[in-house]
Amino acid sequence: MNKKDQAQRPGPDVTPPDLANLDKIRDILFGQQSRRYDRRFAGLEKSLTESNEKLRLDLYKRLDELDARMQKGIKELKQAVKKEEKERNASFENATANLDARSGDFDRKLDALGKDLSDTAQSIDADLGKRTLELSEAMGQQHDAWKKLLKKTEAELRDEKVDRKALASFFTEFAKRLNDGSAPK
Repeated sequence: MNKKDQAQRPGPDVTPPDLANLDKIRDILFGQQSRRYDRRFAGLEKSLTESNEKLRLDLYKRLDELDARMQKGIKELKQAVKKEEKERNASFENATANLDARSGDFDRKLDALGKDLSDTAQSIDADLGKRTLELSEAMGQQHDAWKKLLKKTEAELRDEKVDRKALASFFTEFAKRLNDGSAPK
């Protein structure tokens, strides 16, 4: 061990009153410098404590401002979301009402069109039935007229026509005379 270590360490033969003397010697040798350092350290400690307190207060102030801004932003965001939700709900309700109105109009128009179509079909059916009946009657009348004309023509033909047997005997007689070369009587 060197002498310095021995001087700093109290040995077994150093008594407590010697320690007090050692402190006095240290105070004489390094006292003024030690007090200067103590004042500087105290000043630094005070300065650090004040700076720390200022930083802490500044940090709390900034955190409070940040918290206030965040709360304000969240509040504004909530209001904007509520406003947008109300607008969307109103828009949805308007669209629903519009669709309901158009659906009602469409149903009414479809019902009217169905009624018109039904009325038109009934009218066409009635007109077709009437015309079919008229045509049937006209065809019946035409048929009767043709039938009468045919019977009349048949009667006229019967009256005017030559009997087949008589015609056959006439042609037979004519052929004989032609063959004989004689003239008709």
